[in-house]
This record gives sequence, C-alpha cells and structure tokens, in this order.
Amino acid sequence: MPDDNQQPIKPTPAPAVAATPAPAVVVAAAPIKMPEPVHEMTLERYALARSKTCGRNVELLNAFVKMEKRAGNHKGTSAAYDSRYQEFLAKPV
Repeated sequence: MPDDNQQPIKPTPAPAVAATPAPAVVVAAAPIKMPEPVHEMTLERYALARSKTCGRNVELLNAFVKMEKRAGNHKGTSAAYDSRYQEFLAKPV
C-alpha cells in the first residue's frame, strides 16, 4: 500500500517498436548501350567505300557525288550519306 507521500505507480505502456523497413530490392538494370562514335568522312572517301559494294551502279554513285558537291556537302557521317544516297536512288528519273 502506498504511503501518504507516495503516488501509486501507474503502469506505463511499452515503447512502440519501430517497424524495420523491408530490405531494398535490387533490380539489375539493363546494360547501357553506348552510342557508336560518330566519325566524319569526306564525300570522296564515302564514294570510294560505297563503290566497293554498289556493283554496277557506279554511274549512279558518281551522279550522287556530283549532286552532293553542288549542295555543298563535302564532309559528313556515313549514316547521313547513306540516307541521302537512298533518297537519291528512290527519286524518279
């Protein structure tokens, strides 16, 4: 029994236990594909490389080179030349 000077002891609730966070799920990311480096080349170098694969269309390639020179395209990437060459081949005569 408590004395006159003492207060009765009240039960205190237990401290709340903090919920532990779930471990982070590590997802393997897809490998980053680095773009291929862009190499500029001259029109003559492109024409020389293309002439080895174009077979009998050397005359068309020569006409393409003349058209590109008139347009002022003396230097560019192989992909740019390829796309313009395919457009040139698709033009009606």
